[in-house]
Order: sequence, then C-alpha cells, then structure tokens
Amino acid sequence: RAAPYLLSIGERAEEIRRRFEERLIESQQALQELEDLVRQLREAEEERRSKMGDLSDRPYAPQAFAVEWWLRTHQVPAEEARAVAQKMEDAFAALPHWMSSRKQEGELRTALYKALLAAGISEVVAWADAILNLLRRAAE
Repeated sequence: RAAPYLLSIGERAEEIRRRFEERLIESQQALQELEDLVRQLREAEEERRSKMGDLSDRPYAPQAFAVEWWLRTHQVPAEEARAVAQKMEDAFAALPHWMSSRKQEGELRTALYKALLAAGISEVVAWADAILNLLRRAAE
C-alpha cells in the first residue's frame, strides 16, 4: 500500500516521461519538471513528518495528509488545504470503513463536500471523486 500522496507524484512523473517520449517536451524541460517533482516529494515527506501528532496528540492520518497535499498541488492555498485536511481527519476517524460501506462512504463524501465548499472550491463533486479515487488506489 502506497502513501496516497506518492501516487499523485508518481502519476505526474509518468506523465512527464510520456510527454518526453512523445517529443512533446525537450529534455531540459523534462529534467526541470522532474527536479520540481523531487523537490515536492521532499517537501511532502518533511510536512508529513512534521504533522505527526499535530492534531490533539493523535497522528495526522495518511488519508488526511493526502487530502491536504492533493489540494495544495491543485493550487489551493496551504491554510485552506490544511483546514480541509483537519476536518477530514475527524471524518476518516469516525468513518474507518468508508471504502467498504456505502453508508460510511456517503457520510464521508458529504463531509468532504462541506469541507471543500468551505474552502471555496467550486468543482466539489469532481474534486471529491478525484481525492477519493486516489485514496482507494493507494489502499490497493
């Protein structure tokens, strides 16, 4: 099982490779984009480590961190992304079987919609689908 934010970074690396092989980008651009991904990976690891224990002395769940990281990679300001993640931290703790229970998934999805709306996201359904799909793939 991969850390969810690593899937997002891995998919972006694969996209860079594909664009380079199809000659859609030059080698210098591909190298620069890969260096940016490595920097983002290091930042993600540092942040994940620093978040451990931040929320009422319990670990910052990997799922909540993945939500924050996904939002930040989609240009949501850090404070708003963190607020969504903190709201989702509680939802993930309260609904641990959301991947196997339709009822829990519905409740989790509602919590995610509310958190995204509060952060000013307009494409709530599409973003929630993308986030939950990322988390499901990471759990496989």
